[in-house]
Amino acid sequence: MSAVVTRKRSRSQSAEKTLERREAAPVPRLETSIEEDEKSAIRQLVTSVLQDWRGAQKLLNEDIIRTVLRRVRPLLMSQPMMVRIEAPVNVCGDIHGQINDLVEIFRAGGMPPTSRYLFLGDYVDRGKYGTEVISVLLGLKVLHPDKMYVLRGNHESESICRIYGFFDEVKRRFSVKLFKEFTDVFNCLPIAALIEEIALCMHGGLSPELRNLNQINQIRRPLVVPDAGLACDILWSDPEENSSGWMQSQRGVSYTFGEDVVRQACENLKIDVVLRAHQVVDNGYAFFAERRLVTIFSASNYCGEFTNSGAMMMMDENCKCSFQIFKPQY
Repeated sequence: MSAVVTRKRSRSQSAEKTLERREAAPVPRLETSIEEDEKSAIRQLVTSVLQDWRGAQKLLNEDIIRTVLRRVRPLLMSQPMMVRIEAPVNVCGDIHGQINDLVEIFRAGGMPPTSRYLFLGDYVDRGKYGTEVISVLLGLKVLHPDKMYVLRGNHESESICRIYGFFDEVKRRFSVKLFKEFTDVFNCLPIAALIEEIALCMHGGLSPELRNLNQINQIRRPLVVPDAGLACDILWSDPEENSSGWMQSQRGVSYTFGEDVVRQACENLKIDVVLRAHQVVDNGYAFFAERRLVTIFSASNYCGEFTNSGAMMMMDENCKCSFQIFKPQY
């Protein structure tokens, strides 16, 4: 796999690499039963927020949010804990309430159903507009269930987002009851995805307990994330440069893992690459373990404290990958 810089755009540049596509079972088309007036209201919400997210705040009321949450929950529960996805697909990392980055993502990659997306988690907390971000993503999941895939991040848990901002945001703007409804849906989100049988995707990383991919689908939902174990590691673990094996994480939960762990996991699980998010990286994406693992982070100028770019991986129908880079705006 190689990375080659191609051309620059107004806020972005792209790099390319290629994966070997394998024959995969066809992904079943998902159908949703939803009233036309509800579908129209959700579509209006999504369009309005993405076109003018400041002016659209008056449309973001508890009724329409509850409609989205009520419709998306059974849809999520009908899918496995590890969803299988076909290429082409755009893969995005942490957003953390930075709605302007979400707008840039769809501007660069196109809107569903024209484009398919996989988001790797951490939609809320830290940034000011977590409600807008998660409502748009879940709304698009309802409207286009086979074109929008939304994984769980470690911040999509009640115990975490009570501390890091989303609870206060929803309580101030709406109600504590609505916050509980959000976290109920968070407990139903899948935690992993497999693209074309070659790219294993999650928010955090690998686990010493992960021996085969069927284990992921055996995790039951609704899930309150435990303090240890397979589900915890998938949401929380990190690669560690210049290391080997498994080590306790300085986060105080889960592990860090070395390059040897990634190589062995790819061999054991019969995959080519691991795609994950969870860590700020300067260019929006970073390779690890001889490019067998890629970190993708989509929140540029994260929290206004970092000067990082954001990025999106775009995998085409032949599994050729390029990276759209979003330069920070100050």
